[in-house]
Amino acid sequence: MRNAPPRIVLCNGADLPQQLAQSEHLVLEYRESPASSPNIKLALPDFVHDLFHLPDRILDLLEISAYVFCADRLASRGRKDNVEYHSWSRLLHFVIKVRDFDFWDTHDVKEKLKEALAFMSGDRAYHFTFQPGHSTPPVSLFDTERFQIEPQQDTRVILFSGGLDSLAGIIECLENSSDQLCLISHRSGQGTARTQNQLIRALHECYPNRIKYYKFSCKLRGIRAREETQRTRAFLYTSIAYALSYALSQGEIFVYENGITSINFPKQENQINARASRTTHPKTIILLEKLFSDINQSEIKINTPFLWKTKADIFHILDGAGRRDFITSAVSCSQTFQHLGQATHCGGCSQCIDRRFAAYASELDDVDEGGIYTLDFIQREIENSDVRNALIDYVRQAKEFTSLNLQDFYNRMFTELASLIDYVPGADEPEKIEKIWKLCHRYSEQVWYAIRRMREIHDDPYHPLPEKSFLKIIANREYLMRPESQPDVIQLFYSYSHEDEELREQLEKHLAILKWQGVITDWHDRKIGAGREWEGEIDEHLNAAHVILLLISSDFVASAYCYDVEMRRAMERHNAGDARVIPVILRPVDWERAPFGRLQALPTDAKPVTRWEDQDEAFMDIARGIREVVEELNQI
Repeated sequence: MRNAPPRIVLCNGADLPQQLAQSEHLVLEYRESPASSPNIKLALPDFVHDLFHLPDRILDLLEISAYVFCADRLASRGRKDNVEYHSWSRLLHFVIKVRDFDFWDTHDVKEKLKEALAFMSGDRAYHFTFQPGHSTPPVSLFDTERFQIEPQQDTRVILFSGGLDSLAGIIECLENSSDQLCLISHRSGQGTARTQNQLIRALHECYPNRIKYYKFSCKLRGIRAREETQRTRAFLYTSIAYALSYALSQGEIFVYENGITSINFPKQENQINARASRTTHPKTIILLEKLFSDINQSEIKINTPFLWKTKADIFHILDGAGRRDFITSAVSCSQTFQHLGQATHCGGCSQCIDRRFAAYASELDDVDEGGIYTLDFIQREIENSDVRNALIDYVRQAKEFTSLNLQDFYNRMFTELASLIDYVPGADEPEKIEKIWKLCHRYSEQVWYAIRRMREIHDDPYHPLPEKSFLKIIANREYLMRPESQPDVIQLFYSYSHEDEELREQLEKHLAILKWQGVITDWHDRKIGAGREWEGEIDEHLNAAHVILLLISSDFVASAYCYDVEMRRAMERHNAGDARVIPVILRPVDWERAPFGRLQALPTDAKPVTRWEDQDEAFMDIARGIREVVEELNQI
């Protein structure tokens, strides 16, 4: 897998570039033609017909996002137990014919596409080659620039998935404003369509003449999906919403998702959590805003009004509006593609688990029950080990949030906060961190209240608890036990020259999976906070580290502080058996006679990173070597 070439995806009849001629490729097409049958159903003409006209650039966007989504579903990430980054992250290269070639072929637009998709999906990288010459015929007599929908006043464009969060956002808008709501849905299956249609009919009955509903169908045709994580669906969904907002002359769209789900802090790390979703993560939202603003040539805003709310808060909104009868009609399950019989929810995925706890926390469990769950994990035996582990992780994380004060929360969640702080609203960093901490703390209190209610309602003292039930897990305090598969957290220290900062950042990315799994925490001097005494900070972390990486180059050797201070202290701790020192050879330099010259260096054969034909291969080799050392230390 580590040597796997990029997956080439040809779209809209694009030609295979000469430089990629030896690569295997996938062809995706939604248009009928004498030469081939379409393998994607994309109802673009129907969508455009409803809006009269969309410019070429936005039509291109809709096609690009649809092809990315469909390729995502066809490119497997591997088995769930393949959690190493190189095992499940994919490298996808799209070759797409477009209408507005001059726009899409610019470096800046490509980079915005690549950055947004790589972050939201967790994949290794996305590449795009655009080709000119694509066109589609008008879908009606009105499909020209002369026919536009009149600018709409007091209108909101809202993503509508059929889940609780988007439903609560819609009802809150209907109750508290006089705005006209334009709802947009992505249709990918019959189950989703039934849920959305049922809720739309109910909303029309309760709020007549307040809602306009638009649908955009995009799904595989005649092919079975190999991957159901659907991490790029956010790109497709928001692209559709942006297209609708453009047609209605609106400069913003609304995405309703609670903050705990959007931020999605890793729980006690297991195999599934290593690939946590970022579909509505604040960074994803901002990256998409930047892309859409470029396309629009003016600012586009993606509002997330529920960022500081929990799932239990969502239940309270529906109850407060007198709409608790809508709850069972909304579907939150991520496993709707499975056959669930009469139930609408599997009961064991992360979304179902969060919904069950939120229902009990909001005291609306009597409304939310109703036989909608295939698995009743509260009272019945839990045979599936993934569900059991997910429940334990869920409760363990809530307990941890409860116990952390603001400073402890900052220290414990530093890595995750670093990719979050710049993308959430707030006056400054301390205020943002405190808002995130308060959100997590309130969420954890709601989880514990839910558990107390579950026990009060279902724990019958006259009958033994089923051995594998959730209440038995709580009674045995299994969430307090350290999982056998969970290693101790190893502290890692980077000693490096600032001239090598870009190479250090690349190494950090390849070690990210170890951080997501809770196996390591890392530190370097760029993490020194404003106003902190830098030398004391370095000494503190250098003396506490279990593993010290010496990032070797001519600049490292020439640096008095790196060589005479950090390296010598590192070797003292290594020789005393208090830490493990690993030289990482970044650039060619005569290092073998240095004090660390007798140590086993990385990458393999101490070949400098910059001498490798593919530097990602070098960093992957280094990451594997560091993982072996970490696993060895955990066995001591």
